[in-house]
Amino acid sequence: MTEKIPYPLNFTVDGQPMSKKRNWVPMCGRGRPRIILTKAYKDWEKGVVDQLWVQRVQYQASMVGPFEPITEPVLVEFHFFMKGFREIDLSNLYQGPEDALEAAGILHNDKIIAGHDGSRRHPGVSNPHITITITPFDGDVGK
Repeated sequence: MTEKIPYPLNFTVDGQPMSKKRNWVPMCGRGRPRIILTKAYKDWEKGVVDQLWVQRVQYQASMVGPFEPITEPVLVEFHFFMKGFREIDLSNLYQGPEDALEAAGILHNDKIIAGHDGSRRHPGVSNPHITITITPFDGDVGK
């Protein structure tokens, strides 16, 4: 017997947030140029997925049945706590954690994210991290 997801779901990911958009580098291999993600970004993304996976397992331990990836539309609120005051577009910070939520098995597909209501950047902190809150989306989603 499966249990409903215990909304809201709250996750915290330690470490400096990174923009996926700013972490592509050109590479020439096998005679054709292409772009790939930097090693630093790949390492960061793996760390984010690992942290989310552990927290997903903790949620599952408190449930009666298995934690199935969410398939219904949701709102995801991100708070990016960042060292320094470098200007980064908030929208550029979403893609990495969204992909990690999917890779960690929390979301079936990041296309189900209907909005980012309340998301913010918080520059100049000494403890960089990301907080993520997932709630059900009650509005109408066009398909």
